[in-house]
Amino acid sequence: MRDDMTIADAFPPWLTVTKTLPLRHHLSLIHRAELTRRLNAGRDLKLSLLVAPAGFGKSTLLGHWRKELLDENIFVAWLSIDDDDNDPALFVIYLVYAFATAGLAEDIFDLHPTGFNPDTSFRTILGILLSAIARQDTKLVLILDDVEKLDAQAAKNILDPLLRYSPDNLHVVLSTRSTENLQLSSLKLQGQVNQITTTDLKFTPFEIEAFLGNKLTKKDLMNVNKKTEGWPVALQLIKNSLAGHSDHKKIIDKFKGTEQDTRKYISEQILTDLPTAQKDLLMEVSILTQFDSDTSDLIRDTTNSHATLTDMVKP
Repeated sequence: MRDDMTIADAFPPWLTVTKTLPLRHHLSLIHRAELTRRLNAGRDLKLSLLVAPAGFGKSTLLGHWRKELLDENIFVAWLSIDDDDNDPALFVIYLVYAFATAGLAEDIFDLHPTGFNPDTSFRTILGILLSAIARQDTKLVLILDDVEKLDAQAAKNILDPLLRYSPDNLHVVLSTRSTENLQLSSLKLQGQVNQITTTDLKFTPFEIEAFLGNKLTKKDLMNVNKKTEGWPVALQLIKNSLAGHSDHKKIIDKFKGTEQDTRKYISEQILTDLPTAQKDLLMEVSILTQFDSDTSDLIRDTTNSHATLTDMVKP
């Protein structure tokens, strides 16, 4: 490699460095020991897959786990996906950039001393990255967050070969709201996928007690568990409501989530990314307290509600 090559020299100056770091989450952290244990146990497999809707703490959990791995001197690269990464040339450069900024720059530049730009074949760049990873004599972890933002073509161009040809010393972690665009059946059949789902990410009663500060009665804790069903973002709203109030029972009994905060969260984090058909269905049946596909068809004067609802509950 060039002795004077730096990361600034090797990559376009317009890359966003914060994409290679976890976002700072304001959700209060507790140590989720069982989920951390499962993540650690899965590192010998090719893939860990976290699948859950918004608000279940996927990114928070992985950010906390990343810190623990770094504290143990384990290599971790992080990349937060956004819509721009559907361009395979840009996506693969960000992948290399994530590994370079995490500490693999010397090996990468040794294999490719002329720097990286979108004009280079993305397959060539991916091959260079995998070769640099294979040179290492320790386990490396790559965390990709918000993977649901990749379309099917981007997943096919980059994720599929990344997983298919990754060396044995690379463990990939995908965090996503949907697996619709991911082709993972082969890895699952090989027993190479460590999957964590919505059910796993719900807070247990013990975690709820720890999260809320061990200040509630058993009855209050049972009430909180019933109202939130362990949904982390709802628990954060309850924690915010309890702050500065001594009558916890009264606050919990009345809690439905602050209307403004709940509406804003659902709008920004859940509805925004839904396909138009799903969003329209939810808007049109929102006046109902409960409904099924037949009721939805009747109200909306359609015949496709069952198919739309089925798509919405697919993992």
